[in-house]
Amino acid sequence: MGNSVLKNQVCLTIPMRRVVELTAVQLASIISESMSFNDEQIEAIQLGMLEFCINAFEHSRSSDQKAVIESVIRTNELEFRITDKGIDIIRM
Repeated sequence: MGNSVLKNQVCLTIPMRRVVELTAVQLASIISESMSFNDEQIEAIQLGMLEFCINAFEHSRSSDQKAVIESVIRTNELEFRITDKGIDIIRM
């Protein structure tokens, strides 16, 4: 059950503006380093965070133009959730 025990959660709300995604990348890096991930893993996490943020920024139709990054830190696991208040577009 150790892995299912929530140790920490960090929540960051950022505006969908160019270069601000680097704030989320820095957060991911700091958390990864504190969990003793190796350099290769940290780089993969940083790249994933960057791509997720850019995707949200480019494709969201969020009226408030904000993205929320939730970091859930467990004993042996790190989870990131990136959400926005965008709307789905249905094309026919």
